[in-house]
Amino acid sequence: MGLTLNTNSLTVASSGGSSGASGVSTSDVTTLIKSNTPYQHIATLTANSSSSLEFTSLPSEYRTFRIIYDALRGNVNQYLRIRLYFDGSLHGSNNYRYGGTEKSTTSTSNYDTTSTYWGIVYNYEMGVGHPIVGFTEFTGNDGLTRPQMYSNTAWRYSSFTRSSRIGGYIDDGSSNMVTGFTLFPSSGNFSRGSIKVYGLVKNES
Repeated sequence: MGLTLNTNSLTVASSGGSSGASGVSTSDVTTLIKSNTPYQHIATLTANSSSSLEFTSLPSEYRTFRIIYDALRGNVNQYLRIRLYFDGSLHGSNNYRYGGTEKSTTSTSNYDTTSTYWGIVYNYEMGVGHPIVGFTEFTGNDGLTRPQMYSNTAWRYSSFTRSSRIGGYIDDGSSNMVTGFTLFPSSGNFSRGSIKVYGLVKNES
């Protein structure tokens, strides 16, 4: 019996010319792969003079989501920010609490603040044309806990190497379902690159 790799699954070929494979099905193999893969790819959003990268239909089967930055860069020096969608509506209230540490080549900034967004790049700008690398994760897609965020990224500005490690949460006492997000720069556009969106498999018995 043979296995054929498709875009998101495997096809199990029939054995010995029979009409079906013996002992294992395509569904069995796909389920096995998913149950042993922590993150499932949901979407790829590609920048092309984009004022934001937005996804508004996060699957309810995941509680935690990860955004991986794939050579994302801007057309001007800029900071990077994110807002969430709650039950289909963009949440822009001043209760995004976040803080942590940002480092540049010669200095370090520790902060704790509240805004209408989470500042993924908050204190030291991303340099024009230089990509950001790393990831941002957020939770809250179960209607039971307040959304939380963790982000670990690095980028360049001129000849300076910069990095950030921050965490945050929504400080409003609610437990809304997170259905989407919008990632946007403080000024200018995203000129090139992309982001990959993944959901963390629950794997609960």
